[in-house]
Amino acid sequence: MKVLDADDEMLKSFCSEAIDFFNLGEKRSVLIIGVESGGVPIAEALFEEVKNLTRTSISFVRCSRPSTKKKKEGVIGRIFRSVIRIFPKFFLNFLRNVEHSFLSLKRPPEREVTSILADYSEYDTVIVVDDAVDSGYSLKSVVSHIMDLAAGNASDVSVRSAVFVVTQKNPVFEPDFSFKKGVLVRFPWALDA
Repeated sequence: MKVLDADDEMLKSFCSEAIDFFNLGEKRSVLIIGVESGGVPIAEALFEEVKNLTRTSISFVRCSRPSTKKKKEGVIGRIFRSVIRIFPKFFLNFLRNVEHSFLSLKRPPEREVTSILADYSEYDTVIVVDDAVDSGYSLKSVVSHIMDLAAGNASDVSVRSAVFVVTQKNPVFEPDFSFKKGVLVRFPWALDA
């Protein structure tokens, strides 16, 4: 699968297209929720573009799968972070494809979502933002969680989702908006950037 390197221009294009797609300039108030950790920089970029158009707030939620913790913590994580930068880009692209293929086969549905507290009655639109949808389980878990929280105090709030890239053809959850499809993306904040 092709690997794209995201840059500032691509992030600006994502923001511009998302603003148009959701008609954010016409909304009374918007809450942007970034999914940690990859969705946070994208949510922040979108927030910066939207805050001059309407009343906008930003928040974050944590959702993780077990393999992410293994990759980032412990001895293996420290070794991975220290040696990853010495490999050539073609090998890093190969590793991304191997990881993607492995995760595509497993598609583990388990996710842990850390709650966020917000008064959803203050907003007419909530947009959950993440960097990528692979299986779709993470975004599905977060959107369901936010919808449950919002239903408790704001029945008329619209909960929508936006991602930079959808990597697989048939994720279990399709976001409302995606900027790219069918590719892998290396973001500037990635371990192998």
